Amino acid sequence: MTVSKISDYWTSRLDGNNPNQPVGMNNEQFAGGNIGQADGLNWRIGNGGALGYYTLTPTTNEYTLWISFSYPDASNIPVVGTSLASLNNGTDEVILKSNGDATSLQLIGAGGLTTMIEGLDLTMSEDDAIPTVIRLTLSSSGIVKAYVFDIIEDDDGNDLSKTINGYNTNTGSKTIYWGNGEGDVKWYAVYATTMGAFTPDEMVTSNYSNVTLIQTAFGIIDVLKTARSYNLKNVVKPDSILYGYDISANMAVRATPAVHVLIRRVDSPDMYSLAGTSAEYIFQVECYVVTKGTDYRNAYRQGMDIIGEVLDELYSKTGLKGSTDSLIGHDARLDTRLDPDDQICVHVLNLRYMRRVDLSKRASTS
Repeated sequence: MTVSKISDYWTSRLDGNNPNQPVGMNNEQFAGGNIGQADGLNWRIGNGGALGYYTLTPTTNEYTLWISFSYPDASNIPVVGTSLASLNNGTDEVILKSNGDATSLQLIGAGGLTTMIEGLDLTMSEDDAIPTVIRLTLSSSGIVKAYVFDIIEDDDGNDLSKTINGYNTNTGSKTIYWGNGEGDVKWYAVYATTMGAFTPDEMVTSNYSNVTLIQTAFGIIDVLKTARSYNLKNVVKPDSILYGYDISANMAVRATPAVHVLIRRVDSPDMYSLAGTSAEYIFQVECYVVTKGTDYRNAYRQGMDIIGEVLDELYSKTGLKGSTDSLIGHDARLDTRLDPDDQICVHVLNLRYMRRVDLSKRASTS
């Protein structure tokens, strides 16, 4: 998949509220009947209430399910093999199951093979524990990915996600479900979308964060990484086009040439409807082009070539939907050498985008 589009959103959203009474607009209801009951601000299946599963019947072939849950009763953990969630696109299926303990889960894929997700605290017994978060994705080709707490890599750059092939069903029956037929499980939040198999870098649970960080900043990075322009395609390595989480002097020059994309400011001066269902956002996006050379003139010229291609690509490929997504202006700050020992050149391109956002697809609120 690629970064979610403006038209993509979580088609079903629950923040612990009654699954039979979804809150907000553009929020498809899960089917399931009277399963579970409210437990404070969360939904609990077990603890004397009816057990079972809530389901969706998609019409598409790629899904993402984001769930947060815990086992509130350490003496009533779902028995090993109890299903907790599943994605099935009619051809392939993945099932998340209990392993019968408080520290691990089973991920069932192709051939019924089990991949373990370990190191969890499902009973929240540790100090400052928080509910477990699992993101499951299923692509149309049957590739399954699982992320714990929406973390893709650890601090050393090691991939923490699980990737498996889905279990081949060929039933033609498409289903997304979550819940528990055994034990006691507290469900804190459930988000599902039938619009794609999205990683944590492609869609997050907050609509505001999706519009700003994901769809705007990461969307720009996607455009630059797939550009056909000579320097962006050949001179700047793909790993050197990245978000500017850290543009301090030591970090920015680790790999050159590089392009760091950063959202500096977001303004929302106007609401376009009563009750605030639509808003206008103005984004200030900065693209730092970093080059290096013992001859500063060469670094400067290379930076100009790259920043020119960045503007050409973004001008022709982003902000093209006149009434809802527009590139409304740009300017640049061009570096110059002031210190005779300076070998780093940093040109900065500032872009201003205006977007009209449908806020009715934001997270549910109770």
